[in-house]
Amino acid sequence: MKKIKFYILLFSSILLFFIMFSENIHAEETIIYEFPTAKEITYGDRLYKAELIGGSANTKGTFLWKNELEIANIGIHERTAIFIPSSTDYNTIEFNLSFKVNKRKVTLNFEKEIQKQYDGTNILKLPNYIIKGIIDDDTYVTGIASATTESILVGENIPITIEGLTIIGNHKDSYYLDINNLTANICPKYIEKVGQGKITFNNKLAYVSPYATLIVNKIDANISKRDYYLKSYYEIYLESNHQKIDINTGNITLKLKVDNTILKSKRIHMFNYVNNQYEEVKYTINDDGYITYTANNLGSLVIMKKKLDFTWLYIILSFIILVLSMILFINLAKNKKHNHNKIIKYKSLKRRKDYGNN
Repeated sequence: MKKIKFYILLFSSILLFFIMFSENIHAEETIIYEFPTAKEITYGDRLYKAELIGGSANTKGTFLWKNELEIANIGIHERTAIFIPSSTDYNTIEFNLSFKVNKRKVTLNFEKEIQKQYDGTNILKLPNYIIKGIIDDDTYVTGIASATTESILVGENIPITIEGLTIIGNHKDSYYLDINNLTANICPKYIEKVGQGKITFNNKLAYVSPYATLIVNKIDANISKRDYYLKSYYEIYLESNHQKIDINTGNITLKLKVDNTILKSKRIHMFNYVNNQYEEVKYTINDDGYITYTANNLGSLVIMKKKLDFTWLYIILSFIILVLSMILFINLAKNKKHNHNKIIKYKSLKRRKDYGNN
């Protein structure tokens, strides 16, 4: 019995040795032809966010970080990466690979849209905001924010500059404040409520009351257009239950009461102003004092006076100066020739006189 157990143990040992020897014989060496590159990550991201791109080997497989849950500080670092072959016939390889950690962005999340009423200045009062992006308890944003607009003119998406905020704390160098691409809207300032008007949709006249009212307000707005002076600015919109109604019919005719005294000049032009775009419209003055015009969309009414064109005056003045210059040049040439003839005549008379004396 003991002899049988001995032979069984010996046979098992030989079989195990044969299996191990067989695996070692068939194992292939993994060779990496090209190492992958790591995507840049942001401070606070775990290492697996630095995705490994590219890379090749003599067998199919996957490139991974060995400690993919690590969180590194900003800067360029080296960590251990591994290549795991898809086939068990090849061995796994470890190698060092560099990656970059960038600063984390800190933003201001405003509770409402940034806007102001036109006041002729670029000073802007910011609405309340929440700071987002900081993940460290010992780091925060401090200071009192002050803001200015790039332009003082009425318009939308006007770039603004914010100053006075600073990131402080132990990890302040791991963050940056992203406040360079913010914009604001400057809304018109009301001067007086002119009243209501009439509106036509698709050539069908309609009084938009009592369900909706066409509101016309004269406002103080400093908008500009090349070669024109601003004379009057009227905000026009439909209102129902104290709410503005957006419409886009593509063909709108309006009849409004405006200051007709400024319309008597031939240099007056009228524009339908929508989304910072000027659409010049033709208007007629009615006997009842109203004006009528047609536009593609319902927008503000801008009345402007064209600046005088001095181009022809400059051309005429340039021509006159050229003619006077030519006349002056011709006179100078004639005087020079006349003086030259006098000198020749004088010399000739002198020679004759000298000859007679001899």
